[in-house]
Amino acid sequence: MTINVMTDPRYIRNLLPEVPEEVRDTFAGTGAALPPALEGCTVVVAGCGTGREAYLAAKLVGETGRVIGIDACAESLAVARKYADAVANLEFREGRIDDAAAAGIEAESADVVIANCGLFTGECPRPLFEGIWNTLKMGGELYFTEVFANRRVEDAVKQNDAVRAAGLSRAVYQEDFRRMMAKVGWIDFRYMDSVRVPLEADVAAVVGETEYAVRTIRAFKLPEFIEDICEQYGQWATYEGGIPGMCQYFDLDDHHRFFLDVPMSVCGNSCCYVENTRYGKFFHIEGDRTHHVGPFSGCGKAPEPRDPAPVTAVAKCA
Repeated sequence: MTINVMTDPRYIRNLLPEVPEEVRDTFAGTGAALPPALEGCTVVVAGCGTGREAYLAAKLVGETGRVIGIDACAESLAVARKYADAVANLEFREGRIDDAAAAGIEAESADVVIANCGLFTGECPRPLFEGIWNTLKMGGELYFTEVFANRRVEDAVKQNDAVRAAGLSRAVYQEDFRRMMAKVGWIDFRYMDSVRVPLEADVAAVVGETEYAVRTIRAFKLPEFIEDICEQYGQWATYEGGIPGMCQYFDLDDHHRFFLDVPMSVCGNSCCYVENTRYGKFFHIEGDRTHHVGPFSGCGKAPEPRDPAPVTAVAKCA
């Protein structure tokens, strides 16, 4: 079941009419699982289902990019593949991202791995995230949307018919997820958005005090540079524009909005994310890690989710 609490950004909504209708109608994700600046990238869509994200990504990577959708469900892939022959830079493989090599996806071959509610099964799937880590190039980005719970949920609750019908049985405890990510190598990752899932009365009666949120997460593979807390080196980053759809500002995460031509003081990790990744060509960086002045204020845990509501329209470049 789709949990409709997130809104696709405008540059994605404008492309949706170009996605085959059957693919759109069978979409089982939440929206908002595609990062910007994908032109020329090799993108792997993990748990691609019937392929909505893969078809959208194929538009965004352009003629020089490549998109590979991977899923273990042959029935879903049958729908996705119906229309793929008309898209030169798109293909679908049957398999799982934790054994990407078996599906013909080479290690360190992807610039970006994305997923839209195609990773969680009710447990923290460490092998899947290890597979994603191995698939990404150095400096590559993981960008995905999934359902999280604010506590560990008993199996009896997960298997309840009302909970399953609401699409909540696959949720994982957000702190177990954080610990798992650190073991894989992502000791720092960022929340892009967190939206509370409204619960119907029959579901609320079963889950009790448990709260659920759909969260969009971004993580970069930069093990030589990333530290487990934000450290202050006196660095500044300035967004110089150029990212399609981001003419006024660029959001690194839910608390770093870089306005065009306005320098921002950043921690070492945040500076690395906009300097040592594909976003680097859009930024001007001042300073390096020569002089350390202690922890950078602002480190935090998973943010409190906001209530679902229409996103306030902000004018952006097409």
